[in-house]
Amino acid sequence: MDDNDKAPDAAFEMLMIEMRDMLVEAEARDRQLEEDIGGYLIGSMPTEPHPLTPLSIEDVLCLPEMGGTFTAAPEFRRKGEHVGDDLIRRAVKQGKLTPLPLGAKKHLFTRKQIKEFLATPCTDQPSPPSRGTAPGKTRSVRPAAGPSPNEGGWTLDAAMRMAAELKKR
Repeated sequence: MDDNDKAPDAAFEMLMIEMRDMLVEAEARDRQLEEDIGGYLIGSMPTEPHPLTPLSIEDVLCLPEMGGTFTAAPEFRRKGEHVGDDLIRRAVKQGKLTPLPLGAKKHLFTRKQIKEFLATPCTDQPSPPSRGTAPGKTRSVRPAAGPSPNEGGWTLDAAMRMAAELKKR
């Protein structure tokens, strides 16, 4: 056997190695795709509800805007850690958020309503009492950065930053 016969064998061997590597990569992609499809089929993958879909307060708290994870199957949904249903209920009582008039026993809202509510600046934040003030008196507290409540620029993010700042004290 001469050198010319070995060259095609080496090229064939390299080709086989490349094909094996490509097959291994394709199998890995197939496994990942099967996992993703399985997640979609059981409803565990995050999804985006339509902006006009009626949502209960429990579902609203799972929206990404609220720091949660919204999935097709309710058992896989996760509420945001920093926002509770009291925020929504308080907004309803204050007239800042109006439930859908569907006659349901539960309050229902659309994602569009929630986004609009969250984008609306809070202008009537009460000043929390600070330590060291006389009983019955309060002192105005202003966050380290951002507009004052009178400037009308507070949002949910600003309120959460302020709460975190107050916890540090």
